Amino acid sequence: MYQQALAKIAPQQAKITAAQKQLQQAQAQMSQASGGQVTTTPEITAQLTQLKAAQAKLDAAKTKAKAQTKTTYTYQDRSDLPGFSAYGESSDRIAAIANVFPVFFFLIAALITFTTITRMVEEARGQIGTFKALGYGKWAIAKNYLEYALIAAIVGGLVGSVFGNETLPRFILALYGQTIPMIATVRMQWASLALALGFSLIATVGAAAFVVRRELQEGPAALMLPKAPKSAKRILLERITPLWTRLNFNQKVSYRNLFRYKSRMVMSIIGIAGGCALILTGFGIRDSIIASGTRQYGDIVKYQAVVSLKGQAKKSSSSPS
Repeated sequence: MYQQALAKIAPQQAKITAAQKQLQQAQAQMSQASGGQVTTTPEITAQLTQLKAAQAKLDAAKTKAKAQTKTTYTYQDRSDLPGFSAYGESSDRIAAIANVFPVFFFLIAALITFTTITRMVEEARGQIGTFKALGYGKWAIAKNYLEYALIAAIVGGLVGSVFGNETLPRFILALYGQTIPMIATVRMQWASLALALGFSLIATVGAAAFVVRRELQEGPAALMLPKAPKSAKRILLERITPLWTRLNFNQKVSYRNLFRYKSRMVMSIIGIAGGCALILTGFGIRDSIIASGTRQYGDIVKYQAVVSLKGQAKKSSSSPS
């Protein structure tokens, strides 16, 4: 573009250059003829002045053309795109939530597994005692329950990992696809799968090993006998006589059992608390996202469109009619 502008100015520049050379030659001839006493005339001086003015105009035109054709580069990478940055921020928020949710799920699964294995071993106390009386070693007896827990952990971990890897990411990407065009590519997350299997083994095999080891410490005679129930003790609530007397029989039994079986009470409370926390978190995230959009475009931004005038407005006056 700059060269095109110079091409338009070049003919005029050539004329001025040629005229200047002619005047310089005329001055040289005049000086040579007069022996150096006369170097110019009023006519030559006037023509040189006109040429200088014309050259100044051409120089101004060149400067203007260069300013108009000056190239300005703006460099942006994909992080500057609004859609990409918004998707990245949303991904970071989901990643932060994903670091918390598995902890609750793992605790609830561990509690359920621990309770299941405990009841299974306690119900087989007589069988364990019979095996010990027949001469079976502790490892041979414990292997049955450990293998059961191991198979459950592997099968449940694999099914859950594959199902979660193939469903949850696609569901989330489908929601984003409504606003951001994308092609979903979901690969198997082998590191996460290995981590999930590892925690599953800890929750199942670890719980089974702990319970079986505790039961195998007793002798065959004690194991073949029904396990004696824990003795009931007076709880603190019983000492508050006006309140305790107002409770019915089922309520008194429930409160006593809570304190008799403290491990079950703790597991129940933690399991229910974790489930309620997950539900509350889910509803909280949903309400936060919906409420922010409603407040932004309902209470703060009240207009539907913006109209602006291009350029500077000129003042106008009109006479009253």
